[in-house]
Amino acid sequence: MSRTCSVVHDYHRGKQHSVVHMFSRTQFSQGITTFSRTHVQSYSIITVDNNIQFVTPLHKGGDRDDLNNYRPISKLCFLAKALEKLVNNQIKLYLSQNSILSPHQSGFRPKHSTISAVTLVTNDIISGLDKKKHCAALFIDLSKAFDTVDHPLLLQALAKIGFDKKACAFFEDYLHERLQCVKHGNAQSTFLKISKGVPQGSILGPVLFTIYINEILAALTDCLAHLYADDTVIYCIAYSLELAVERLQLAFNILQTVLAQLKLFLNASKTKFMVFTRSQNVDYSNLCIKTVKEAQIERVSEYKYLGIYG
Repeated sequence: MSRTCSVVHDYHRGKQHSVVHMFSRTQFSQGITTFSRTHVQSYSIITVDNNIQFVTPLHKGGDRDDLNNYRPISKLCFLAKALEKLVNNQIKLYLSQNSILSPHQSGFRPKHSTISAVTLVTNDIISGLDKKKHCAALFIDLSKAFDTVDHPLLLQALAKIGFDKKACAFFEDYLHERLQCVKHGNAQSTFLKISKGVPQGSILGPVLFTIYINEILAALTDCLAHLYADDTVIYCIAYSLELAVERLQLAFNILQTVLAQLKLFLNASKTKFMVFTRSQNVDYSNLCIKTVKEAQIERVSEYKYLGIYG
């Protein structure tokens, strides 16, 4: 299947800027699509084959015989990546100019980094401790988050932030009937159709995933939280540790409901519970966090958050 790329213009709020979109075509044609909240206009088109992806398994750590310890990285052709980069830049500009992304999200955003995310969370906790409060935190792990994105729900999320029908049709085409095979060394699997997920290793995958989970923290109350892509931490600060844990459990229950609605899966075994306190007399035996399925989350004394131990 050939794909086409059209350079388009967005006249949202009276400002014109170029956008690149890919649409399915069987031959070269001329036409155009505009990326805007309200309308679509024409421009120019080129084609590129972009529905086939080769996946290389990247070891994340741990037992090399456990397939769960590998991250699938898609290798796309250079032209597809170049076109995706143009689209990606325009989407990021659109999100930024319209203040669409959650202020609690640091992933894949300009002037944000893992360091800034860790610093923000650390400052919140230290500030609470300085006020003689206590903190209970939950570092949440999702199972194969990028690979479980539901395409219809993603398209709904795009429409909700202002993408019109033609812009959504572009992304529907981009995601539809992708073919994937695993390649390692000289070995290669057969091709399979991909019905969900956004391709890891692609340019558009991260920003699409960020849009997909943009509102997962919106329903949380009496709780602080931060995201870096799918790395999520929720934490509650209170004058008693018991109250902080109680509020954290309530927030966790709400978050699990939201994750289920998005068809994302909690990895309870890799999700960790941690407390921060300057009190020397703490009875930890009564402090616990459980999933909605009554699985107890492991409490740890240190955790590697975004590559930094705390």
